[in-house]
Amino acid sequence: MVYEAEKVIVTVPLGVLKKGNIKFEPLLPNWKIEAINKMGAGILDKLVLEFPIAFWDKEVDLIEYADTT
Repeated sequence: MVYEAEKVIVTVPLGVLKKGNIKFEPLLPNWKIEAINKMGAGILDKLVLEFPIAFWDKEVDLIEYADTT
């Protein structure tokens, strides 16, 4: 299947780009291909906790914690 356009924004999973299943014409610049190949997918887990009473500032809508280990 071929799509033609003057400009395009492509949003596909990183694995699809790494596999090379999408062919671009003109080809993507080398710096972009190198960046795609260097990128890795991370793990994101979401946990929702519900408490009977709020013990935090009630003006807060979201509390986030990110651990890189």
